Amino acid sequence: MIKRGVSVVWESAGVVVDAAMSSYDVVMLMVCVSLVVGSALAGCNGDPGDGEAPRDLTLVQPAAPRAPVRLALVDAFPALPIARPIMMRQPPGDRSTFYIAEQSGKIYRAHTHASQAELVLDLSQHAADAGASEDVTGLLGMDLSPRWRHDRSAYIYYTSSSSSAPSGIRVNVARIALRGDGKFEQPQRPLVAVDMPGAQSLGGHTLFGPDGQLYVGIGDGGQGESGAARDPRGLLGTIVRIDVDSRMSEVYAQGFRNPWRFSFDRVTRTLWLGDPGVARYEEIDRVLPGGNYGWSACEGAHRFDPKNPNDPNSGLCAEPDVVSPVLAYTHEELGGGAAIIGGFVYRGSAIAGLVGSYIFGDFVHGTIWRLVTDGAGKVGKEIILQTGENVIASFSEDLDGELYALQLDGRILQIVAR
Repeated sequence: MIKRGVSVVWESAGVVVDAAMSSYDVVMLMVCVSLVVGSALAGCNGDPGDGEAPRDLTLVQPAAPRAPVRLALVDAFPALPIARPIMMRQPPGDRSTFYIAEQSGKIYRAHTHASQAELVLDLSQHAADAGASEDVTGLLGMDLSPRWRHDRSAYIYYTSSSSSAPSGIRVNVARIALRGDGKFEQPQRPLVAVDMPGAQSLGGHTLFGPDGQLYVGIGDGGQGESGAARDPRGLLGTIVRIDVDSRMSEVYAQGFRNPWRFSFDRVTRTLWLGDPGVARYEEIDRVLPGGNYGWSACEGAHRFDPKNPNDPNSGLCAEPDVVSPVLAYTHEELGGGAAIIGGFVYRGSAIAGLVGSYIFGDFVHGTIWRLVTDGAGKVGKEIILQTGENVIASFSEDLDGELYALQLDGRILQIVAR
């Protein structure tokens, strides 16, 4: 039975965050949720990450490569008819196969340099039925089970319609299993379902970490003024970590505007995230368990005033216990608006001068950078490639650690040496 007027109540296998106590109507987690940010699944199932969680707990940045790199972008699937690709994954142990997710709600299976792809899931009728702009709704994220040999399944993040949501949009995270005919089943009961207060900043990332847990990035729903991302009772503006076996969960970190893309360094296990700003600053965060990243009291390393969001004299953020970004840059630096796309620390073998560099991009300007540090340890960014405007939706990493830029014009471009 659900009691009204409390922030968290239990009902069968789910947890409901009461609408009266939150900035949005309903949050349903089919898991055990720890709303004490950063707890280690205490009281649920111990800590499944013991001995396996990311071990690099310092703020030491990847060393800046000393040698200059000369790079190019090569179309990895020049004849593949893909529209608006937003994620690409390789199943563990299979270097010849790629699963490619389209924002429309379709997932394709393709082989290296293929000219054709097999449709293995179509939920476009549901994923695109949220009634908002195609730029923010649809199928937004996908990852494959790390135990692919024994568990041929994917975990997807997608939008659907909701009559109970102020925006009409619900975001869902669900497991889909690969059937005997080689196609994915339709999603059933979601692991996470969140009714969004607004039609922007929906998040959209699902990623298995080195601890075997599923990390999910949920946006603030465009409700920066409400402070929803700092509400310890809610899930807006958070990264949620889920044990997919027990369906138990915790809020891993909070205070994000739109955790669209993040990744683990496969060597140090550091979790890197690009968080798009709304007014002046884009930022890169090194995500620590239990970390509070300040939105919407802060944007970048500066105070954020929703009544005067573009104030260049806002001053530094002085909120207690807020983790400062590794790097923040202004929109003015790029000559206009911007939207950061988080990437990867390069750990491939084809580009020696790039190893150890965090690679990220910008949707609006199509720029691709790497993080660099100078002799004094100051962190900056260096342009390494330039693509077209308004096209970079995501970056992907193959099993060998090589990187790809996924573009909304349908191209999937591999970053290569030249």
